[in-house]
Amino acid sequence: KDILNSELKSCEEERHKVAVELQDRKTRVQNYKIKYEWLISKNKATGDGEADPTEHSQAYYVIKAAQEKEELQRYGDELDGKIKKCEKELKALKNTLDHLKRRNQKYREKLTEGMTKGDVEKKEVLEEQCRAAS
Repeated sequence: KDILNSELKSCEEERHKVAVELQDRKTRVQNYKIKYEWLISKNKATGDGEADPTEHSQAYYVIKAAQEKEELQRYGDELDGKIKKCEKELKALKNTLDHLKRRNQKYREKLTEGMTKGDVEKKEVLEEQCRAAS
């Protein structure tokens, strides 16, 4: 009889532990439901431009993110191409400018090579008069 009473007491304690754990889990589930509903209502309030955010699955958002990533990649490639083209144009312009500077320098040297001292003085006087006139 004592053995049966101790077994009964042990079973009652086990049943009580399970009941307490069940109640704890039910409380957690209820809290998660409340939190989920709050998040859903918050998403509706922010208005993503969609009728109902719960209609879309996770795959929808993954695909949407992949499409946006692809679009940004394409745009980045486009900008990269434009940058490279502009860099080539800039390099060509620098080369042209350097070429013109060298040619102008050679032209000046050739001009002053054949001049006498009197010609140089006359040129300076004419330049001075030109500057004074303007």
